[in-house]
Amino acid sequence: MSNGWQENLYVKTSPIHGLGVFARRTFATGETILVREERQVTPEQPLDAERGESEQHCDWLEGGRQVYLGFPERHVNHSCDANSFTRRVDGVPYQIALRPIRAGEEITKHYSVDLWDGEPWRCDCGSSRCLGTLPGDFFSLPLPLQIELQPLLSDWFKNEHADHYEALMREAGLDQPAR
Repeated sequence: MSNGWQENLYVKTSPIHGLGVFARRTFATGETILVREERQVTPEQPLDAERGESEQHCDWLEGGRQVYLGFPERHVNHSCDANSFTRRVDGVPYQIALRPIRAGEEITKHYSVDLWDGEPWRCDCGSSRCLGTLPGDFFSLPLPLQIELQPLLSDWFKNEHADHYEALMREAGLDQPAR
């Protein structure tokens, strides 16, 4: 959707980190903010450091598949009180508003959703819900936060981590199979 995202979004310096993506207009809960552009990183198409590509702008998907995020989506920063999430429909990734987003507000997502086996990192999101340090793994988040965020998990993540996901659902009293 690089064709037209400028009508709804702009990129500028973020108080959270580096550059951020900001809303030009109001978005309603459930509204598509953008359709994410990405390309798979493979041995045949590795990251190109000379073009400024780095793992910092990548996402990891099912089976460890790595994708390089396009512009502006690579600048959607983390917040412990995120206002959007990514949902794949027929393989196409959409950034969706979790709640109403005001014009001028930074678009954020919770990086712990669909995260497995990562390194902990310090968070500077500045929200009143900031954890300070993120564990680098969804199932290492505090239980109430796992329960809150579990509806945002991708089907592939729930399937690849079915034992952990099903244990979470049992502990939350929300028994339902991941498969």
